[in-house]
Amino acid sequence: MQKSKPLILAVDDKPQNLQFLGKLLADNHYDVGMAQSGAQALNFVEKQEPDLILLDIMMPEMDGYEVCITLKKDQRLSHIPVIFLTAKSDSNAVVQGSDAGGSDYVTKPFNAPELLARIRTH
Repeated sequence: MQKSKPLILAVDDKPQNLQFLGKLLADNHYDVGMAQSGAQALNFVEKQEPDLILLDIMMPEMDGYEVCITLKKDQRLSHIPVIFLTAKSDSNAVVQGSDAGGSDYVTKPFNAPELLARIRTH
């Protein structure tokens, strides 16, 4: 049985960011799941396992670092690559993302071809 297109979960508390990402990913032959909070993201991965997660850091209630740490503690989900996609660009944030288990780190505003290249890498 042939696998469908890779599934990417985009997590961002801003609907306009999700809409833009969803279109970009769909136009580049990815299936897209969306979540507007850390809790929604964790609920999504319990039901359907994505091939990769694009994760914002600055979200209310549960930030992206917490979401990533929670995912990496779960043996069933720890293999899923997480690319932080955020406006936080200082080196401490990048290090914190790596320490949380992130596979990559892309700052907003992002360059679409660069983001797609990083997605393909992971």
